[in-house]
Amino acid sequence: MLENKFSKKDIIYSLLKLGLKKGDSLILGTSLGMFGLPNNVKTQNQLNKVYFDSLMKIIGKSGNILVPTYSYSFGVPHWKNFVNKNLKKKFSKFFIKTKSEIGPFPNFFLNQKNVIRNIDPMVSIAGLGPKVPKLFKNLPFTSYGKDCTYERLLKLKNLKILSMGLGNSWSPFYHYIEKVCNVPYRFKKIYKGIIIEIDKSKEVEWEYHSRIMDKRTITSGHNITKYLNKNKIWKSTKLGRSRIYICNYKKFYDFIFKKVQKNKWLLATGPKFKV
Repeated sequence: MLENKFSKKDIIYSLLKLGLKKGDSLILGTSLGMFGLPNNVKTQNQLNKVYFDSLMKIIGKSGNILVPTYSYSFGVPHWKNFVNKNLKKKFSKFFIKTKSEIGPFPNFFLNQKNVIRNIDPMVSIAGLGPKVPKLFKNLPFTSYGKDCTYERLLKLKNLKILSMGLGNSWSPFYHYIEKVCNVPYRFKKIYKGIIIEIDKSKEVEWEYHSRIMDKRTITSGHNITKYLNKNKIWKSTKLGRSRIYICNYKKFYDFIFKKVQKNKWLLATGPKFKV
């Protein structure tokens, strides 16, 4: 396989080499352009589809795929500005109403048959597979509080994190760990907005843990990369111009949790300051 020339077969081979198999459950992070373009792929939709089809071919209908589809619908991230502060903020679990703000693959995934999305108006996750409906059922109105999606994911047997193009410093649960470990630079904040479902809409109060607005509090996984490499948390293989990384969700979580308990600023860009 040449660095800038690879095929769908190469993608499948790389995933199999990392131990992905039929019936697996995985949570996926993507920056697919980092690999370059596979053979015969010319559009963004084709790029998304070739990776999606490759994953589905391996894990099959008995497997489960989870994809972060964050929209931040009730909040105001640093790259957004709502001119009318009194405007009702809305979130719909359906792609046509609320798109993801974090890239093309999440929006592609939201538009696939049988994909469902959890109720979170800030950091939603979409899923496909037999275990997903129960995972998303009757969630509380909190992104990182008790019984949230991230807490439930810890109970999903043998869940794997698959990082495609995002490197080995990415994790879907860093903010959850920051909340559980009660880091000093984040605090509980209540957001209000309207959640739209199939046959109804309701105004809700949503709990989210926001950071103090200082560049030193931006969450970053780069500070812990050396620990991850030393302890061989990730397994990886080369594909095109980048690498695919895979690890066990629970094992990774437990490792980072212990580190952050000892150093509450480990996941922050830093340096540490008095809050």
